[in-house]
Parts: sequence; C-alpha cells; structure tokens
Amino acid sequence: MKKIQWISGKPATLGSALTVLTALSALTLLSLFAIHYSVSELIDSLVKSSMAVDVWHPVIILPLLGFAFIQIASYIIFTLWAWFTATAFGEYFNFSPLKIYLLGLFAWLNAWLSVFAFNTAWYPHSFFSHFTHLLFHTNQIALITAYISVGISIVLTIIAFFYSFYYKRHLIIATLLTGILLLFFVPAAIYRVQQHYPSLQTKQNKPNIIFIGLDSLRPDFTHYAGNTTVQTPHIDAFLNQSIVFTQAWTNLARTFPSWITILTGRTPKHSSARNNLVDEKLITRNNTLAKKLHDAGYETIYATDEKRFSNITPAYGFDKIVGPNMGLDDFILGSLNDFPLTNLAINTSLGRYLFPYNYANRAAAITYQPDSFLHLIHQNLSHLPDKPIFLAVHFCISHWPYTWAEDSQNSQTSYVDRYRHSVEAVDKQLGDLIKTLTDQHILENSIIVLLSDHGTTLGLPNDRVISAQHYQGTDPKNMKRIPFFQLSDNPKHPYVINTSYGQGSDVLSLKQNHIVLAIQDSNHTHHIIKTPVSTADIAPSILSLLKLSPLKNIDGISLTSIINQNKNSNQHNVFYFESGYKLSEIETANIQVNKVVRGAINAYEVDSQNGLLRLRPAAETAIMLDKQYAVLDGQWLFARYPVQLQNRLILPKTSRAQKLIFKQILIPEYYVLVNLQNGQWTTELNSSFAQSSPLPTLQKELIDFYGHEIAMQTKVASTAKKRMQL
Repeated sequence: MKKIQWISGKPATLGSALTVLTALSALTLLSLFAIHYSVSELIDSLVKSSMAVDVWHPVIILPLLGFAFIQIASYIIFTLWAWFTATAFGEYFNFSPLKIYLLGLFAWLNAWLSVFAFNTAWYPHSFFSHFTHLLFHTNQIALITAYISVGISIVLTIIAFFYSFYYKRHLIIATLLTGILLLFFVPAAIYRVQQHYPSLQTKQNKPNIIFIGLDSLRPDFTHYAGNTTVQTPHIDAFLNQSIVFTQAWTNLARTFPSWITILTGRTPKHSSARNNLVDEKLITRNNTLAKKLHDAGYETIYATDEKRFSNITPAYGFDKIVGPNMGLDDFILGSLNDFPLTNLAINTSLGRYLFPYNYANRAAAITYQPDSFLHLIHQNLSHLPDKPIFLAVHFCISHWPYTWAEDSQNSQTSYVDRYRHSVEAVDKQLGDLIKTLTDQHILENSIIVLLSDHGTTLGLPNDRVISAQHYQGTDPKNMKRIPFFQLSDNPKHPYVINTSYGQGSDVLSLKQNHIVLAIQDSNHTHHIIKTPVSTADIAPSILSLLKLSPLKNIDGISLTSIINQNKNSNQHNVFYFESGYKLSEIETANIQVNKVVRGAINAYEVDSQNGLLRLRPAAETAIMLDKQYAVLDGQWLFARYPVQLQNRLILPKTSRAQKLIFKQILIPEYYVLVNLQNGQWTTELNSSFAQSSPLPTLQKELIDFYGHEIAMQTKVASTAKKRMQL
C-alpha cells in the first residue's frame, strides 16, 4: 500500500500533517496580529512602566496563563476533530489511506473556511476580517459560505460519531469531543429554559428603584430634542412619559466621577473622585445611595458593560456587580483577544466563563454583541429575593470608539455618523431592557431614572460656547492662547476655536457636561422642568421620594418640591465644573489606542489583592495641577485655565547654521468670561464687557470653591518659573 511521504522521505501520517498545518497557521495568525496591534510596543511600554512587577501577581498572571492555555487547547481540539472526522468517516466507507489523508486535509481546510467566513460576517472590525473580506466581498456571501461549510462539517462529524460509537472505534477521542460539544450546548439549553421563568412579583410596598445610564449621550442627539438625523424611539417614548430636566449638568464629564456623584450626592471635590480609577479607599463610600437602600431592605445591583475606567465594586453598597471582569487583565485581554478560532466562542454561554474579560465587554469592541450584556442582566434578574430592588444599569455602546460587532459601519463612516449610529444602538438596548423589566414585572411599582453620565464633543461647530466672531476685547490676539481644534466633518477646514473633542477635556465645552435626565413613576405625568439641576441632586431626590433619611454632608438638593409642584423653581443655582485627566492623544477624531496606553500607563498601579487598576497618588497630584475649573451662575460662565509648560521649536536668528532647538515656554494662566445668552466672551478681565458683568461675584464663587486647588497650581507654577530663570 502506498505511503504518503514528507519531503525528507519519512512516512507522513494524517495526524502529523494536520498538526504541522495547524501550528503554522497559528504562528502566522499570531505574527500578523502582533505586527498589526503593535504588541511588541505595548509589551515594551508595560515592561518599562511602573506596573511591570505587578503583572506577576497571581491575580494578574493566572488569567493570562489561562487565556494562553485556552488558545492552545482550541487549536489542539481543532486538529483532533479534523483527524477524528476524516479517519472515522474514511474507515466507515473503507477509504484507502491516501483518500483518508486527502479527506483530512479537506475537512481541515473546510473548517478554517467556515471560521474565517463567520468572523467576516460577525466581526467585521476584526483585524483578520480586513483580509478575508476581500475573499467574500459581502457579509451575505460570507454567511452563505459559512453555513455551507458548516453543513459539510456537520455531515462528516455525525457519520464519524456514528461509526465510532456503533463500532466502538476511537472511543476516547469521540468521548472527549462529545464532552466539549456538550459544554457548549448544555449551558445554552439551560439558559433558554430559565429565561422563560419570570421572577416573582415583589409583595413589598416599597417601589423598585431603576437607574438606566446611557454613556456619553448628548441631549441634542436625540429625536426628542429635535434632531431628525437620529432615530431614538425608545428614548423618546420614555421622555414623553417622564419628568424631563432639560438643564441637567454633571460636574466632571467622566463616567466614574459622575457615577460617584450620582451615588453620593457629592461633587467630585468633596467625594475625592476627581478622576477615573481613583483608589476607592480615598472615596467616601460608606454614605452612598446603594448602601442606604440596602439598609432599607433593598436588593442592590449594579450592571455595566464597560469597567476599565469605572471600577464600581460591592464596597459602594451593592449586593451584586454584573458585567465583564474588571482590572488590568481587562485592558490586556479585552484589547488583544482577537483570534478567529476563539472569537467564535466568546459570545456563547461557555464563552462567558472561558473569556470573562471579553464576554459582554463593550470595551472589547471587536467582539462585543449588545445582546450578551442584556443576557447577563436577564440572568441576574431571573431569580430575585422577595424584596424591592435597586438596579443601576449603565450602557456604554454610545461611548467611543462607537463601533461593535456587526454594526454595519465601514472605515469611511465619519466620526459624527459613528456616534449617531451608536446612539441608535444604545436606544435599542434601552428598549430591550425595558421589555425585560416589564416581562419580569419589575416596572409595575417602580421609580425609573434615565440619565447620561456625561455628554461628549465631536469636533462639531459650537461644541464650545465661544467663537471668534463673538470675542469682546481690545486685542483679538488674546484668543491665541486658547487651544484650537479642527472640525471633524471637514479635515481641510482651518483650525477653529468653537469646537473640541472628548469628555472632561474642556470646561468651555458645556456639551460635555450637559446630560439627559428624566424621572418616571406612576404618581407624576409628563412635564418639562427648565430649572438647572445636577447629578448630585439625584440621590437626595430618590431618598426624599421614598421618605428615607437623607445622606449626610451632600452638595445636592432634593428635587421633590419641583417635581410635585409641576413647575420651574426660581431658586439660585451655581454649578462648578472641572476637567479630568487631559491627554492630547484622546482629543482628536483619530484616537490611536497604542499612543493612549503609552501616554497614560505610568499614571496607574495595580492592586495586588484584586487586580484592579488605580491612579497613583503622584499622578493624582500631577493631574490636579493641570485641571481647568469653571463656575456657571445663571447666564454667566467663568473659567480658569492653569499655567501650561510647552516645548516649542525655536529657530535662532543669529545662528548661521539655522539649527532648530527646543525651548520650554511657560504659558501663564488665563481666565475666560462668557455670556451664554448672547455668546459674547473675553479673556480680558479689564475690558468694558467684563466690567459690565457680575465678575466679582463669579471670581469669589470660583475661589471659594476651588481656592485650595488654584493656590496649589499657582505655587507650583511660580516655582517652575523661577527654575526656568536660573
């Protein structure tokens, strides 16, 4: 009988051939992946950072090793399946060794074809899909190819299993593969059965409290607010049945500080949540809404699909935290898990356990499916204790990068259109959640709060409250010290002053701080309240509606009197804003993750007990020196920009060689005064415009609130100036 020969002349078996092919395929995929994602640069940044030692803690390294093991095991199982299918099928039909060998190669190639076809259709933003899309051209062709290929594989597999179990051949491998198949399908079957069991309707008199957060949602990007370019039927339906606060603000336009304010009723200055990933030990967490409701007999649940920069833990008063695992491994595995074979398992029932840092993780945008997070919420609501619940859900699909698996966007989609598309996606998630809560009878006696943690700016005209034509002063050159940005919808447009990018990056960009806020319950009908309110007002309002004792030492006020009277209040409201951690790499429409990581990695350390990232105290101090501050009082906004140290290229006039040199330039602090009613503004506080404003009052309000921080910035700037003069 003729044997198959390797080039070396040694006999080649099907198993060895498939092993070599799989190994070469895996190495090729890994090499392409490493080059594309600049893995060597990321590893180099990590090794050179202060976190290099922390990676070796068991809480960090064990999940990484587990992930590597799963990757290797998946290729071994793939190879075993191809060998078993071809061998058992061939023996059943009395194929010759050569035909079995060729059948094995066919089964292997056919299976890889289905893997790449499904990746192309399901994960179009995967790195490898950029190559395979050239082969399949469209998602429809990819899916048709995948189903035909899978159909062939299923027929081969069924016959192989029949032969193995009936004739008792290759039973060990057949049993192993059967067990693996059961691991995939049994959890899914159990879930399908469980999801039809409604939770018990609570018999408590206390209403359920439901918070639904929509990340980065600008009020002006809802159809309710008159934006006809975006379709938000579920948001609109909710707002049309609610008490809507059209002038709602957050003090710091970042997720973690905003949610801490929501839960504590305290501004970032008083809660210590001045940035994302602040050490929770520094935050007053014993006095939170969740803890208060827990003590009042509530089951408290917090659910979010993005935890990288917002580590809300049970320490804040929650009985249960729902969502992907959080910590350093979330950054590593959530970013780098993009391999065609295991991608197919991520969103399965088993994938929830195999890939806890990727399943239902909006940060892992390539493989994120919105339904996976809704499944987690559903599972955790299926069997609740017989008591009222406080459920806080935060959807992050409307946050950058505004893409996810199967979102149908292409690389040519504009920055603004990607955001608009993501808003429509989060609207659908809201509708699905409302349906789930209705089916579970949770909304029959509930107070529901719909909110966005902050807004965002997209490089659009008027994303800033200032413009060149409305400047009031003797010298327009004074505008030059304020950063200019390019309009996102026209890359050839000159840089302008009335736009910006991001969240928490600029206190003159009030669309970053302007939020959606609405409250719905059975005791109040739809009406609009134009009284300015804050995220700090949410917790005291809920406690007041429940007639529970208030939180202590809070900045917010209860809005119940405004709600019950169904009219606007004439109370005097002053709001304070501050910027977050500023990084030039995120203040653009073309954000590159590698540059962001390199720029920020040394600011964080790892808690060796739980693997969570936290901001280093030294980094926190440095960030405080770079913060912008502002006060909003009625129609007036008064902002302070700190001293900036910049490196500039200087061409000495006296040098014959005309050599370029770097010189450090100290840009003094400056203030910006804006009349929001007519758009007029100035940086010249001695101008007639400034003198006709309530400037002394605004200055006093800013100093009274941020005086300590401003004094610290001034002191450090003075020291830096003296050093430069030496």
